[in-house]
Amino acid sequence: MSRHRTASRSAFSVLDLLIIVFILGVLLALLLPAVQAAREAARRINCNNQLKMLGIAVHNYATSNKVFPPGVICSAANVKAEAADPWADAKLTTKGAHGTSWILRILPYMEEDVKDWDFEFGVSNKTNLAIASKEIRALYCPTRRRCVRTDVDTPMMLSPTCGGTDYGGCVGRHQGFLADADQSIMLPNKDDKLTLCFVPGVDVADQAYKVAGDVSGANATCEAKRGFGIFGRVNASTRFTDVRDGFSNTLMTGELQRITQKTADGPFNANSGPVLSHDGWAIGGSPTLFTTGCPYPADAKTKRLMNNGYFASPGSDHANGANFGLGDGSVRFIATTINSNIFDLMGSMDDRVPIAIDD
Repeated sequence: MSRHRTASRSAFSVLDLLIIVFILGVLLALLLPAVQAAREAARRINCNNQLKMLGIAVHNYATSNKVFPPGVICSAANVKAEAADPWADAKLTTKGAHGTSWILRILPYMEEDVKDWDFEFGVSNKTNLAIASKEIRALYCPTRRRCVRTDVDTPMMLSPTCGGTDYGGCVGRHQGFLADADQSIMLPNKDDKLTLCFVPGVDVADQAYKVAGDVSGANATCEAKRGFGIFGRVNASTRFTDVRDGFSNTLMTGELQRITQKTADGPFNANSGPVLSHDGWAIGGSPTLFTTGCPYPADAKTKRLMNNGYFASPGSDHANGANFGLGDGSVRFIATTINSNIFDLMGSMDDRVPIAIDD
């Protein structure tokens, strides 16, 4: 006579399942921020590497041509004694127009094909606009975007199909741009002075880095050679010997802010209301350049020189700072808490004022 043993089975109760789900939820809640932080760290490293490649391309251009690429090429029709308007120049389809950027000139050194660009015409020429519409992955910070975002970035564009950029060159520590409808890049006036928004040593407690010769107050100016950065001049190139502050102390490239919405508390002017950024790697002026010298917002307690909501200032979508390429080709992540005097002076190349950049 065989005997059968009945195996006893245990099952999860509802309470057991609820406890397991709760534990898994807690673990996910603990792990998710770490995963997100790791992803952002990887994106920031990628951004850093892309700025290094830009720096190498700039130096390869400079080695081949004995000068750095001009920040802006603008036709005589849109250059006046006080300012040039590359954005308006880029809109023209007539022969002789330009409005082109320094990035256009270094693309062959990044293995990007622009050999069909017709330099007798500007950006809006049919052939050139097709090239300018090319999305170049290396010009986008992966933390912000992978391409031009429809309805987010397109209001900033010359054409809805233009290729964007999150990286720009430094014009220096002067005002650099007009907050008008076309956001022009500034040129020295007949007195060879540049308008300043920020005078080192005046707006902050630390007086050590005030540049002798700068005029403070309502008519703040500096000598043009003191205020210029590597990409600060229109229709002119910077020579190696112009960088007298040293390449390791001078900003060459960096991340750009992208102001995609007009807000009441943003930069405002009587002609066009709140100011957006401009965008497009082929276009000279504010789409591809920034200044270290414009503090914003107006509140003295909160104004900053980067990540400040001002279209002409640098910034990023990274937390607490942005990546910048120095003239020697190295790249640093600079925190928004950096001493304003130091950051301001890093933008210009011939102040010859000692600064100490923390590692």
